[in-house]
Amino acid sequence: MNSAMTYTISTTSSAATIRLGQTIGARLKGGDVIELKGDVGSGKTTLTQGIVQGLGFSGEVPSPTFTLSRSYPLGSGLSLHHFDFYRLAGHDVVTEELSEALEDPQAIAVIEWPGHGQAELPARRLRVTIEATAEEHRRTITLQSLNGGCQKIMEEVGHDNRS
Repeated sequence: MNSAMTYTISTTSSAATIRLGQTIGARLKGGDVIELKGDVGSGKTTLTQGIVQGLGFSGEVPSPTFTLSRSYPLGSGLSLHHFDFYRLAGHDVVTEELSEALEDPQAIAVIEWPGHGQAELPARRLRVTIEATAEEHRRTITLQSLNGGCQKIMEEVGHDNRS
């Protein structure tokens, strides 16, 4: 059954987007996959910075636009792999790296621009769509649990962000 749970939140600053990412990251576990969708400059990397911080990583989290991927070792044997396929035109060695990360039960994968690399994403994942609004720092962020991916996280994030 292809079920999807959806939750939408607005953030009004980069700091608020990072806090949302921290909330998500604190709840991730090995095997989770997050697909990030949004235009250039929408805040995908900003959200990822929060996700990595929420997992306990305190170092720098730059955009992997030019390196295509970055990995962050985390506590408890987990690792987060951040992929940015914006510059890819098709299947590439980096999409092979993604395949390896997806097979690792201790890995968390965050993928920006997955369609550019023709990546094979699992059906069970969290899709995050970030849209910039007419207001300079406001973002509309839609979280969608595909086939039960990160559904518990969705429920908790929705609960934590109720007004």
